[in-house]
Amino acid sequence: MQITVGHGGLQAVPKTFLILIEGVKISSGWKMARDVAIPGLPPPSAAQ
Repeated sequence: MQITVGHGGLQAVPKTFLILIEGVKISSGWKMARDVAIPGLPPPSAAQ
């Protein structure tokens, strides 16, 4: 998943994250209980 991040006053850039989402089943369906964003590794650069 791409999330746009940036510090205050700086240009925001898209970063790759692995998102873990935990759901809880309730009587009317599903509800999101928690989400954890884990920063992903940068894509490998092309071999020269």
